[in-house]
Amino acid sequence: MKRWEGSVAFVTGANSEIGKAVIRQLVDNGLKVVALTGLKKHLDELVKELSSKSKKEKFYICKGEVNEESDVLEAYEWIKDNVGKVSIVINNAGEKISESTTEKWRQLLDVNVLGVCISTREAIKHMKKNNIDGHVINLNSFVNHKVGSLDGDIYGASKYAVTSLTETIGLELAKENNSKIRVTVSELTIQVTAKEV
Repeated sequence: MKRWEGSVAFVTGANSEIGKAVIRQLVDNGLKVVALTGLKKHLDELVKELSSKSKKEKFYICKGEVNEESDVLEAYEWIKDNVGKVSIVINNAGEKISESTTEKWRQLLDVNVLGVCISTREAIKHMKKNNIDGHVINLNSFVNHKVGSLDGDIYGASKYAVTSLTETIGLELAKENNSKIRVTVSELTIQVTAKEV
């Protein structure tokens, strides 16, 4: 992590337990972290915890939803103007829905797939424009590797979509890697955490 010390990281899905753990690790390793969340109050304890370690200047919150394009665009502008150039993006936002109504499916696909698409697109544009050797990490669920899980339905399909998106963008970026800029995209698969069961 020494290489990234002092760099700016952008984390979506910040109010989940995984999101909070990612933020702690990044701040502890010397990165400036900007969290995107629709509910700032869910991060109050984390703000207190990090500021008590005198790391207040390394953690920032942008209010917004990852599936709202204008929120993501505004967040990138705010980060550029107030914190610096983004080097790392962690797409952690995701939803799981047990009831299967059409509206809830749309909401799930908006967050789990469209949100990742929007955030990844903006990250790559930002990194290329600013000549940043950056990295986009799409956090994903183990469900994308396991067909027929109990809660799979459209949630599982959305996670397969994230895998496909990540691999396709990775190949596209590798093909056009004819400049000094190296933007990579990768996926990290996570099991369910105890607090989120």
